[in-house]
Amino acid sequence: MILFAAFAQEKVLLSATDDEGHQESASVSFVEMHAPLNAPTVSAIGIRGAVINAVPEPTSILVLIDTSASQVGAIKNRSLDAFEGLIETARRTDQFMVGSIDVDCIAMSETFESPESPSFQQSRENFEKRVPLGSTDIVGGLRTALALFADLKGPRSIVYIGDGPGLFAVDTDEFRETLEMLRASQISFSAIGIGSQVNWPCLAAIANQTGGMLMVPDETVSAKDAGARIGRAAVETITWVTNIDIQSDIPDVKLRSLPAMIPPLRSDRDAVILIEGIADATGVTQITLSTNSIDEEAAEVVVIVPEETASEENAYLSELARNAAATDGLFLPTLGRVGLERARQAIHSEAAALAALAIQAQASGETTQAVQLAEASLRRDPDNVEARLLRSVAQKKETTEREETDPMTTKANDPSPDIDEVASMRKVRSEQFEQETAIRLRDARRIMATDPVKSRDDLKELLSEIGTSDDLSSETRNRL
Repeated sequence: MILFAAFAQEKVLLSATDDEGHQESASVSFVEMHAPLNAPTVSAIGIRGAVINAVPEPTSILVLIDTSASQVGAIKNRSLDAFEGLIETARRTDQFMVGSIDVDCIAMSETFESPESPSFQQSRENFEKRVPLGSTDIVGGLRTALALFADLKGPRSIVYIGDGPGLFAVDTDEFRETLEMLRASQISFSAIGIGSQVNWPCLAAIANQTGGMLMVPDETVSAKDAGARIGRAAVETITWVTNIDIQSDIPDVKLRSLPAMIPPLRSDRDAVILIEGIADATGVTQITLSTNSIDEEAAEVVVIVPEETASEENAYLSELARNAAATDGLFLPTLGRVGLERARQAIHSEAAALAALAIQAQASGETTQAVQLAEASLRRDPDNVEARLLRSVAQKKETTEREETDPMTTKANDPSPDIDEVASMRKVRSEQFEQETAIRLRDARRIMATDPVKSRDDLKELLSEIGTSDDLSSETRNRL
């Protein structure tokens, strides 16, 4: 699967100046919001940098190719293909250095050179002779790589080719310090994920915080093509953000942004920030970003945030913010709109796994635990039909068990078991139909822009099913 290949051609504002002298060189590309009961409202806001009608400046690019033990055989060949794609499409105004990264970062030459120079060709040969060994220390390797850019002027970029570190091999404090060093030096990090198990969340988090990009080649895009695309993305102009000021129309509201280190701005992908506010509202109306890019004076970028209605479809945002809070969003893999959607899918997968555990608990007679697991699943994905039905059935069972043990409850006061069972099953099927309707409505909205005919047909079919269902009360049918 290709991840985070955010080369969409969305409209953004060109640079301008407002009445107060602030630079308007960015725009809000989307807003999503979730407002859970008795919990902070969370908004996801995408910000695009302005399209700059100028050729990007000559860039110094360090290509780090993973040489850990996992990069052997066909995987190593794909990494070399990605490298070839990057170099073959490189601009002749840019200069390159090749390095290997495993337990350390080793430069294959002493200076950055043109891809056509003899010394660069020699560095490529030196790399191909290197034997893959050990593991990938991405944090230590990036710190060593920083020193290789000493005394270089102009835009600088790192392109990493490999599968990233082990899934549990990154220390939080060291990771934070490394990202701060990259940002302070204004060096972007982009990656081409190649390997049997790519640690895309880690690579996406680094690229997100440093204004880079990430691609994971698949059967539709070759490694060589991915290398060419990332090579072009690595030289695009980046606007570095040093501070953020969020304004709300709600007096004295306390707002928190995740990640705390605001991603740099690009014109070819969104910088995504989560804003957490008080219960029921954030009221964000305007965001002012302080910027300080290479060879440019510090400036303020003002973006106006359009009003948005909260939706249960965005419940994943609250879970995403909850998971990210402990590290101030340091590991958020929200690299553009595509990265945010990937996070949504991951959280919905968690919801499905929790629903499966809830079913197992219910089957084992652990009713209370089943309800708790179902609630956890629905917190991540309110549209999970299995979790909603199980919660309903389990809660009913708990109520029945309490009534059976209540000495004040007598058999004479109980309704007919047969009638009660029929009514209960009809209610369950009605709730299931409502959830399926919500899911199908959401799916129809998502495809409306790309396939309006299918969206219309799906809605007609859904409307017909609502009209003919025997499980719906007249009130529920009219509402749906």
